[in-house]
Amino acid sequence: LFYAQLFINVEFFYEEKKKLVWASTGAAAANLILNWIFIKLFGFIAAAYTTLVSYIIFVFANYKAMKRVLREQGKEDDGFNYPGLIGLFIAFAAVSYVGVGLYKLLPARIIVAVIVLVIIIIERKHILNAYRRIKER
Repeated sequence: LFYAQLFINVEFFYEEKKKLVWASTGAAAANLILNWIFIKLFGFIAAAYTTLVSYIIFVFANYKAMKRVLREQGKEDDGFNYPGLIGLFIAFAAVSYVGVGLYKLLPARIIVAVIVLVIIIIERKHILNAYRRIKER
């Protein structure tokens, strides 16, 4: 939803809200259809995965709508680092997947949390500099 909001902001800025409605409706319809198919096959756990797919559809639909709005406005699409956004998505998906695997292993979760905390402390200057650069934009 965070990614979708990036693109939705552009749509709202140019007052192209109808495109958001179409994207929302399409993603909701996809969610209903996918739930109808996959919950029968795999049970209620499938709802989580179908919702993820629906959100990805929602993001992609809003991305395409934003591109169309920018083209109609004669503007360049230079506001986002798309490879970086995709990389972040993959990283967060991987971390989430590992988190699910560690759910029942409390000692392992604590060890991972401590390692992440140590890395944040060691890299705090780099993290703060990156934050300042982003804030200046």
